[in-house]
Amino acid sequence: MTGMYFKPFEKAEVRVLPSGLEIAVIRKPGFVRKYAVLATRFGSQITKMRFMGDREEYELPEGTAHFLEHKLFEREDGNMEEKFSELGATSNAFTSSDITGYLFCTDDKFIECLGLLFELVYKPAFSDIGVESEKEIIKQEIAMTRDDPDWMGYRTLLTLLYNRHPVALDPAGTVASVEEISAEVLYAAHDAFYGSDNMTLLVVGDVDAEDVFGMASVLESKYGSRKSEEVEITDVVEPRTVNITERVIRMDVARPIVWIGMKDDPGVFTSSAARRRMAASVLIETVFGPSSALNDELYTGGIIDDNLSYDEHYASDYGYLNLVAATDRKDELIGKVKEAMKAAATDGIDKESFDLALRRLTGGLLRSFDSEEFVAYEFLVDRFRGMDLMERPSILAGIKLEEVNEVARVVFEEGKISILTIEPVRNGRRA
Repeated sequence: MTGMYFKPFEKAEVRVLPSGLEIAVIRKPGFVRKYAVLATRFGSQITKMRFMGDREEYELPEGTAHFLEHKLFEREDGNMEEKFSELGATSNAFTSSDITGYLFCTDDKFIECLGLLFELVYKPAFSDIGVESEKEIIKQEIAMTRDDPDWMGYRTLLTLLYNRHPVALDPAGTVASVEEISAEVLYAAHDAFYGSDNMTLLVVGDVDAEDVFGMASVLESKYGSRKSEEVEITDVVEPRTVNITERVIRMDVARPIVWIGMKDDPGVFTSSAARRRMAASVLIETVFGPSSALNDELYTGGIIDDNLSYDEHYASDYGYLNLVAATDRKDELIGKVKEAMKAAATDGIDKESFDLALRRLTGGLLRSFDSEEFVAYEFLVDRFRGMDLMERPSILAGIKLEEVNEVARVVFEEGKISILTIEPVRNGRRA
């Protein structure tokens, strides 16, 4: 696409301390809020590890990374979230398949908050009593997600798409796996994955990078910087085709909700996941977006009463697309979507639709960079997956129509598509 204009984005100033801790600062002049995230390359995908040397092999119960995230907030003298609140800051944490992050956002007392963040992450204080009490809290959390159609739709779809890859695992684990977690397991996971050399600190806001580097160095030393213990993690080989093609579950929903997943082949894009993701985003914007012929046909035909929802998800060893819509005419919806996917795979995307999708995606991306939350989260996720958020605009601008059509041929082919339907509960019974 020619003539596309991108405003210059803030660059991340990056420095690695002698301990291995990576620090990235994205300066946003004039922004009042300051946003900091300290994240580790440890998520729900890692369920088995072997310490190098004389320590034993650990089978990490599903949900260990998420459980550890919860427990790090607890201290004998109170909850760390309350301490952030006393400084006027908001704090939170998240666990995904390959990252656990701890964050705060503040307008004031940034140095004090940064000190709390290092204390939170570097100084665990687990006890058997505390772990046992936390199990009940997390089991209740799991039970609540089982009643959430959005969560259950997304997580169930991943189990249809993936046979062996742990990206399909629920970060919270299961009620049974949570029972297996102990203080010993949490300390072992912290030893393995919470060393400075496995973490990145990101700060976004109107701050001086040199000041941040200096503060981080002092705080890291204060709270005991160390390298992660060396561990061996076993990779899995995932089949090219989906695990299950179709499934129906019943939940308390007003009408059917259809989830459609499309599995990409990492063997095609291992060395260029960032570019593949951008090509995939153009594809689904073209085929499923608000301006697509499919969306218009479904809406004007009364099959849907809102735009289709869709997204793409990529790392170096997996990639998938998903589409979701609520409808009272699910068979017609699925049939129309299949027709559109087959046409895209067979005939390709036309140039006019391709250019329109690029313009829409470009506008959305430019607006997203005004959000500290977007920049912080996406920067870290991309960095941990070998990509660079700041390169997205230039990659998007350089995507070719042929690349988009190649993605269509792969992800829309037979054996790469899973369909989940969430049906309303009938007579009080669920599937």
